[in-house]
Amino acid sequence: MTNKHAVIAAVAMVAVAVIGGATFAVSQGAFGSRPVAASTATAPVVVDDCTADAVRVHMTESDRLLREFLDHQIRAGSGTRAELSAAVADMQSTRRRYHDSAGPACVRDYRAHMEAGMDATIEGLLALMADERLIIDSYIVRSTQEFKAAVRARERIVTH
Repeated sequence: MTNKHAVIAAVAMVAVAVIGGATFAVSQGAFGSRPVAASTATAPVVVDDCTADAVRVHMTESDRLLREFLDHQIRAGSGTRAELSAAVADMQSTRRRYHDSAGPACVRDYRAHMEAGMDATIEGLLALMADERLIIDSYIVRSTQEFKAAVRARERIVTH
């Protein structure tokens, strides 16, 4: 397995866990009609509505954008080095749309970790493109840590 494939595989496994956990939680009715507790971390937040419906709508959109991000990431891992640039540009576009999307205050921590995980993934692939092999592992670690933190933050949202 090449470094490029290791970066893609490591981050994709954790990110898929985020989507899978959310899909399961929604299918099991984990979101009731009661408000959800707010987080104290910082990230762009436009909506101050932490009802279960607002969280469900946000998580559905978040999952859609994360799946799109992962599709680009898979394309980056399966293409040639020349095709990597286009896939990274698409990942950056998806990351910007995620950042610009509105989210309730109670998902602030989750959003911050998702954005940091996306950033680390993109930075790792940019390092790979620049042939900076010594720092690629640090991006894999950081990306994995952020996506795991996003999973934990999402679980806290679902259980409140």
